[in-house]
Amino acid sequence: MTQNSNGGNAPTYQWQVNNGAGYTNISNTSVYNGTNADTLILSNAPPTWYGYLYRCIVTTNQGTINSPPVPLR
Repeated sequence: MTQNSNGGNAPTYQWQVNNGAGYTNISNTSVYNGTNADTLILSNAPPTWYGYLYRCIVTTNQGTINSPPVPLR
């Protein structure tokens, strides 16, 4: 999953997951890598996670936006 941003200063990124209980921030683990980067990499995600929604919060000097949600398939 990748989120690109245009803006003056370097943007910051925070990926979130919604497993049905609302969005929560995620951190790098054995499954997640790049949770504070423009590309989130998932490795060996359990099949029970299929359908979870992921989005990225991008913050620049111009404000904060949420990317559209993307389901894990």
